[in-house]
Amino acid sequence: MDQVKKTSYFFSTGAGNNAPGESAYYYWDKFKGFNPYDATHLDIYFESAKDCGAVDTIRLTIASGKHKEISDILLNNITFNNYALAQDDSIVVIYDGDASPAQSINSIIIGCSITYGTPCSQIGQVWNDEIAGYTTGITSTTNYHHRLPTTVLNWTLGTTTDPTSFSAYNATTPFFIAHSPGKITQINIQGQSNSRDAFRFYIYKAAASSSEVNVSLTLLHTTASIIPPVVSRTYSYHEDVDSAIFSQNDRLYIFYKKGANTAGTDNYWSISVSGEYT
Repeated sequence: MDQVKKTSYFFSTGAGNNAPGESAYYYWDKFKGFNPYDATHLDIYFESAKDCGAVDTIRLTIASGKHKEISDILLNNITFNNYALAQDDSIVVIYDGDASPAQSINSIIIGCSITYGTPCSQIGQVWNDEIAGYTTGITSTTNYHHRLPTTVLNWTLGTTTDPTSFSAYNATTPFFIAHSPGKITQINIQGQSNSRDAFRFYIYKAAASSSEVNVSLTLLHTTASIIPPVVSRTYSYHEDVDSAIFSQNDRLYIFYKKGANTAGTDNYWSISVSGEYT
């Protein structure tokens, strides 16, 4: 199969070529278009070097009124270099202010500036995490059961009566670490239990920490009481969540606790926690 060139275009402002916004390469297929800025400037738009849907602006300083002429020159270059069959990719210098003397694809261009587009906000982006686990033979209605670093599925031995404080060891088991502020919007649970004893799940959050012996946790959300409808058969739970808000870098933890006891309970579950960045 014939291969088409993938040409990149180089711009340098002349400010030293050693800091953001001083030089940039763009592939031709990231080109979006032209727009005159004023009598002596022409804007070129490319999909951002930082990705995420933003658009970068290269503002060329040109001879007065030469917008169409330089646009035609650049478009012809893009067509020639990228739609002709070729063996090798290539680099085309549009303007290099750091060269001595400055280099330009055409003497009409006498300078440039580079403005990166604002990276896409994560606002509204949805996230989801899955947590599987189980406990066996549970009778206590005061113990909160949680994952352990060495047994993330079996929560039977992970117990505390005070979920507002975790040792540094236990604090290594969050199910989610937030890279942006956000909130929980939905919880879905599918499981199977050998008893109809009621239980709940509790989600706590903790701020990022360093050099701490113990980590403080704050209650973020509690599910409604869950009662399996039939012993040793599947159960399901769904909840739309409001006001379960966390901050950037917060860690989220989840606990299981029985609310009633008639017999030792073996409970197996898969939990889906969903949310969005705010």
